[in-house]
Amino acid sequence: MYGIIMMIVTLTLPLWGQAETGVPFLVKDIRMGIEPSAPASLTPVKGLLFFRADDGQHGLELWQSDGTAAGTRLVADIRPGPEHAVPDALTEVNGTLYFSADDGIHGTELWQSDGTAAGTLLVADLNPGPESSFPSELANIDGVLYFQAHDGQHGTELWRSDGTAAGTQRLTALNPFRRNDHLDDFELWSGRLMSQSTHLVLDIYPGSGSAWPHAFVQRNGTLYFIADDGQHGLELWQSQGTTESTKLAVDVNPGRGHAFIKGLTVVGQTLFFSAFDSETNVELWRSDGTPSGTRRVVDLNPGLGHAYPDELTEMHGVLYFRALHPDYGFELWRTDGSVSGTRLVTDLRAGSKSSHPSELVWAEGQLFFRADDGTHGFELWQSDGTAAGTRLFADILPGPRHSMLSELTYASNMLFFRVDDGKHGIELWAISLRAAQPRHAMTPPR
Repeated sequence: MYGIIMMIVTLTLPLWGQAETGVPFLVKDIRMGIEPSAPASLTPVKGLLFFRADDGQHGLELWQSDGTAAGTRLVADIRPGPEHAVPDALTEVNGTLYFSADDGIHGTELWQSDGTAAGTLLVADLNPGPESSFPSELANIDGVLYFQAHDGQHGTELWRSDGTAAGTQRLTALNPFRRNDHLDDFELWSGRLMSQSTHLVLDIYPGSGSAWPHAFVQRNGTLYFIADDGQHGLELWQSQGTTESTKLAVDVNPGRGHAFIKGLTVVGQTLFFSAFDSETNVELWRSDGTPSGTRRVVDLNPGLGHAYPDELTEMHGVLYFRALHPDYGFELWRTDGSVSGTRLVTDLRAGSKSSHPSELVWAEGQLFFRADDGTHGFELWQSDGTAAGTRLFADILPGPRHSMLSELTYASNMLFFRVDDGKHGIELWAISLRAAQPRHAMTPPR
């Protein structure tokens, strides 16, 4: 009788902190009870997950997890006590984590961590004293950290750092790839990444107008971005770092009107993006960087409707995205760049109502995302790109209520995310994806 009772208890225990393949589990109830620890900024570094969370005692601080309860711990109480350090903009460079945080003494400045309390250090107090430099837009470019910061004297400018105070330097008066010097306003600039040499590539919007170059992606050694030259609206531009090579790639929406380009994504040799033109409104486009090689992929929402393609994500050389179709609502689509190769993956919420797939992430050969099929609320789904291979992976908060699942992040064969199961508040969960097979959440192993 005792053995039977023990077996029943074992089968009904929640799988907390256990990497049972394919089964979602609560990694750790960081803030015990219904109050959430609200993990955020999930960032993988050398097989570990770093994030910020609030355990109710230390405020929002830096945490680390290897996917087990025992291996999920506070890295450092940067601002001792219940006050919040609010680590933000977490970015990995050469195996070191960089981020902004406020220790209550130096203001919000640049920090680094190797995952230990002793190795969690202020890199530099760029705006000396309690004032903040507010480091932001942290980026790993060829193994060097670049970021924006305000040192209290020069405005918000571009900086680089090797992780030491002496090696943290302001380059010149410019924002990353953009500059506002009150003469050329926001324009495209170039800099040698290992020096302080910078120069204006091209005054795209001559005079006092601002080109606002942004959304940079690289394809075959060419930089593509969105900018406005004052004649064509916000359109697709390209540059190889010289004045001669910096030019309008294509005027998607001819004339002064904006194309409202979004989601620049490279798949193989093709650049995909969402764009507006007066003929078909907002649809999916593709480009090889030339006007003749730039075209609309397909008009998914014909007439006056918009498809609003977004969440553009590459998997196995195929582009996956969310789009609005009059018959299906917002659902998951895929394309190889051709009309015949563009198709609905599956209509998760049958009819014109939308499942709103989002947070698409590739992991272990599968596409994971959040969606609402009208029965389970927003929960975790999995797809191999076919209708038959698209299924609910886990209904963590059973029934039609939403589990608030978000921040899907893949690290070392684990899919991490934040979710509310209705019992523990928003906490850190994970799934081991080693040869994972879809299973219903919290189903005990047999």
